[in-house]
Amino acid sequence: MAVPTRPVGSVSQRAIFVVLQCAILAGLLWITATLLGMLLPRFVAPATVTVLIATICGFQVLFQGLHLFRTLAMRRAVIDGMPSPEGLRIAMATTIVPSREFSLLEQKLAAMAAVSSNGCMLDHWVLDEEDDPRVRKLVAEFNQRYRDSGTRFFHFTRHGVARYNEAPKGRHFRTFQARQKGGNINAWLDATRSSRYDLVTFIDLDHFPEPDFYRAVLPCFGDPDVAFVQGPEVFRNREENFITRAASHERDTFFGLLHRSYFGLGMPVIVGAHTTFRRTALDALGGYYPVHLTEDYLIMLRLRALGLRGIYIDTVIAVGELPSTWNAFLGQQRRWASGGLDLLFRYFPKQWRHYSNKERLFGFMLLNYYIWGTFFVLGKTLLLLMLLVGVTLEIGPVMLAGLVAFILAALMGNHLWERQFFIQPERRTHLVENAVMNLFLGPLYCLSLFRALIAPNTPFEVTAKNRGEQQAGGRFSFRWQCTALLCVEALLFILAWLVSGGATEGKVNLVQVPLLLSLFGTLYVLANYRRHEASPAGHGQGTSADDNAKAQVLHNEFYPPSEPERGLL
Repeated sequence: MAVPTRPVGSVSQRAIFVVLQCAILAGLLWITATLLGMLLPRFVAPATVTVLIATICGFQVLFQGLHLFRTLAMRRAVIDGMPSPEGLRIAMATTIVPSREFSLLEQKLAAMAAVSSNGCMLDHWVLDEEDDPRVRKLVAEFNQRYRDSGTRFFHFTRHGVARYNEAPKGRHFRTFQARQKGGNINAWLDATRSSRYDLVTFIDLDHFPEPDFYRAVLPCFGDPDVAFVQGPEVFRNREENFITRAASHERDTFFGLLHRSYFGLGMPVIVGAHTTFRRTALDALGGYYPVHLTEDYLIMLRLRALGLRGIYIDTVIAVGELPSTWNAFLGQQRRWASGGLDLLFRYFPKQWRHYSNKERLFGFMLLNYYIWGTFFVLGKTLLLLMLLVGVTLEIGPVMLAGLVAFILAALMGNHLWERQFFIQPERRTHLVENAVMNLFLGPLYCLSLFRALIAPNTPFEVTAKNRGEQQAGGRFSFRWQCTALLCVEALLFILAWLVSGGATEGKVNLVQVPLLLSLFGTLYVLANYRRHEASPAGHGQGTSADDNAKAQVLHNEFYPPSEPERGLL
């Protein structure tokens, strides 16, 4: 039975959004025509000015129209009252690198144990990259603790199994590539073939499933054509510090609006924190993609190319944690930006022929998000050059006040409308912190573009899960990078200011305003650095070989296989 859907938002809410976007577009067109009309005649002929302004305004209309169409496409899966299939064999699996992440495992296993099987057979798996005796012991303890309830925990490791630890050949990655999350998952998928699981849930170590996880997920799989089910991410530490507050607003928008929009367009987005796949869909792919910075998006592109579809449910089914230190947060942002742009340049074009025109257009819009960082850096560079050569754009205080009022009204109007559709609209949002953080992230995204161009198909990098790992940094830490950026920005701005001179009395040089705001944004981020960096937590202590020998851990009886089989990909 197909999963029913309904539009998100009432008729009046959607009408308000249309009016709001039309008003914003009108304001943008007026600002563009006015400012370019003041600036361009100094450099080009009047006829060329008209063509340039018309072209830029045309792109603004196009982009605003696409944004309007995409947002109004938001839909919600209606799963209330739908029957859940029973008797399915389900595996819930989490990967772990114990030397980096062991401190989270006990809490994670407790959350997994509380998950209701909803009339199905549910097995919990820990995919241990290092065959750590602490992990074996903990899994054994949980099996002992929950044996009367029928909850089963299994320990899997590929450590010491040569065929499951393949080395890459140049940039040609292997199905069971060593030291990669995808290689670990593929080894487990191969070793559990005979278990014949119908559904497989992969859930990150720092995301904790709700007890009703499968009560929300299983009804979607009553439709045999559903290949995967994706839920939203919500975070329990969003108020912890400046970093988590700044990041939380972007995630609210991403899962509350963008995910619903792409689901309404028939293109649900996969994020790897907690996704449930039909096992046959993974087999159709040839397994989990072994190596990529954003392997979840790559799996999404390949499933779509195969004509397999999924469901996005906007019910809270798991709670995670945001990176709370600069090293972890910036590393995650760099990974997402480089991986997304690598997909845009190298993988998306290869699947082009399998997509409809709608999928090509909105798939491109999804993947090109991080390119804005390059335009941000180019814009700042252009403004500095304009100051250095003495080009000014002077406006009066009335016009400046009008610009500021328009920008603030547009931001607040958009925010208030969008907030209605956040997954947790009752939670506090942090618009200012997010705006400041985005100003600072522009250069990082620009560098990620160059990385995607010169270093394609980069191996997966794990986001640090514990605070000690998040805190660890090299000699050139974030603080020094931020300080250097601030000094360079300040010196260039002061130099340009001295060369260009001040504005005419009673006027404001508009070229200086964005640069000054960017400078203060960097200063604000730097001021928050030391205040919000947490001290590293201690790592758990190891266990002895005797403890390991005593640990009675459930293993799949067919692992390791007696006869090597061909890889999945």
